[in-house]
Amino acid sequence: SLKIRRNGETFSLIPQTATSFIPIDNKGNEIVDTRYHFRDLATFPCLIQKQKNKEQLLGYKLKAFDPKKWGNKIGTYEHFGYQILAGDSKFQSLELKLTEDEVLIAVIGSTEGMQFPLPLDIVSETYAKTAGLMSGYAMTLTFTENDTYHIVDFAGLTFRKKK
Repeated sequence: SLKIRRNGETFSLIPQTATSFIPIDNKGNEIVDTRYHFRDLATFPCLIQKQKNKEQLLGYKLKAFDPKKWGNKIGTYEHFGYQILAGDSKFQSLELKLTEDEVLIAVIGSTEGMQFPLPLDIVSETYAKTAGLMSGYAMTLTFTENDTYHIVDFAGLTFRKKK
């Protein structure tokens, strides 16, 4: 079954139809006047929360992938090669993390100490794209390797980590 975590509380979504769900709290009670359903917006299967007559877009459904195939790619990659200075900051690292919900996240680190977490939508074992519905998403990440390094190309920058 699907589970939702919001504001520190976890509740279950019980299927009502193939695309709609009734939320049940952690005591087994139905959450009244609230429903969840998937609806396609453009090419994205999106999760919508409906409370009474008001709908709110919560996000979109990522494709399933085998996290075991990504285990050797998890970790911190250091930038190498040329980089144009954008303001006072440069990107210095890219860390691949797997969340407890098995979402792959790329955290871009800057020389100023800022971090930019980007969930990834897996396309194949060598390609992913940044996930999101707003502008600035759907940027491609390419994963390759050589005898010494795992390599990630992202937004014209190259990052690597030792095997």
